[in-house]
Amino acid sequence: VFSFENGDLSAGTIENNGTMRFSNPEFKTIANTIINNHSQMNFINSNIVNLSGTVTINNDIEGTMDILANGGLTQENGAAATLINDGVVRKYTENGDFGSFYMILDVVNNHIIEIAEDSQYLFLTPNVSFHNTSTGILAGTGVFDITSPFLNEGTVSPGGDAIGELRFINTFNLNGGVLEIDIESPTAFDTIVVT
Repeated sequence: VFSFENGDLSAGTIENNGTMRFSNPEFKTIANTIINNHSQMNFINSNIVNLSGTVTINNDIEGTMDILANGGLTQENGAAATLINDGVVRKYTENGDFGSFYMILDVVNNHIIEIAEDSQYLFLTPNVSFHNTSTGILAGTGVFDITSPFLNEGTVSPGGDAIGELRFINTFNLNGGVLEIDIESPTAFDTIVVT
């Protein structure tokens, strides 16, 4: 287990084959680093993780990013930060508290980004983009709040594998994408709410 609790991390390339844990609300910065996650990244009460210089997080097909934190991954002014997701990114809540996680970096989703009820991802700057590719899936029962440029060519699946309501605030589009709606009965079905 590699635990990053505070300070600065500038490491060239990190090959994570174990558990990389971001914890503690203290100030943290990752600078000029490539993280190749082949296993597990955990954000636990991590607050904001600042991204400086050129930072790339590659979450590969075996990789999972579990987020149990309010905070975010935020690039500093002039930085070039990117998350390329080929695995699973999941945001959970703690004790029913509404949890917000900022994604202030370019995000390319090629697999699954999931959001739990009472949680939200915040893509709130015009300086970065969010691309859900044709193989990408946005799922869950929480909120995607998007003001960043958003290209959605993938699947939107409220509830994931169960009946649920998925919310989009500010921006929603399909651009050739797929709505995956489950219907159990006339009164039990998936819902997408766009405001």
